[in-house]
Amino acid sequence: MARTGTGPDTLLGNRAPTIARRVGPAALVVGGVLSFAGHVLYEIGHGPTVVNEHGVVLGLTNDQWSYLDVVWMTSIAVGLHALSALDPHPSVRRATRVTTVGLAVRALANVVFLLYVPGELLLMAGRSLLAIAILRRQILPAWSAVPLIVTVLGWVIFAADPDAVYDASVSLAGATVRGNDLLALSSATAWVVLGAGLASATNRADARRCESARN
Repeated sequence: MARTGTGPDTLLGNRAPTIARRVGPAALVVGGVLSFAGHVLYEIGHGPTVVNEHGVVLGLTNDQWSYLDVVWMTSIAVGLHALSALDPHPSVRRATRVTTVGLAVRALANVVFLLYVPGELLLMAGRSLLAIAILRRQILPAWSAVPLIVTVLGWVIFAADPDAVYDASVSLAGATVRGNDLLALSSATAWVVLGAGLASATNRADARRCESARN
């Protein structure tokens, strides 16, 4: 439970930076949506096999679309910074910092591929720490941690058997959805839900603060 004097109303209400309360949730939601959109555009240009076809989609090759990952990663980093400003507990700050470093390393992996694995490992650690912090702090709703946990489990399965994940596929509305597509969707959903959870928590804190002011 949150300690006295550092409850949701105090952290997310009158003491919370206004810009963090407004920008944080939106940045996480926008970043999540853009991450999956970027994945779809990349995969269309890449082609259905393991051979990179370097196809052009909306004027850019799939490799060029991958360089634009920095856009959604920056948006997520802004949202995470807002989260740590709203709840500056050490566990939250640790989680957001590890995740932000993971995003930075993962962005560099589009130029230096050897950084791909370290970046994903840092992101796995960051998502895990975020989920733990959410569940322990009880500032954000518990449901906002669920997609983070699912995403981490998905990456654990991928790390254990990458070929099985890539080979797994289902047909959806005439399109073939592969395991890596589901991983990307899971990750995007985690950021969107985290943003929704942050917005829900701040809105509830504002409502309780207004009610207390009237009484």
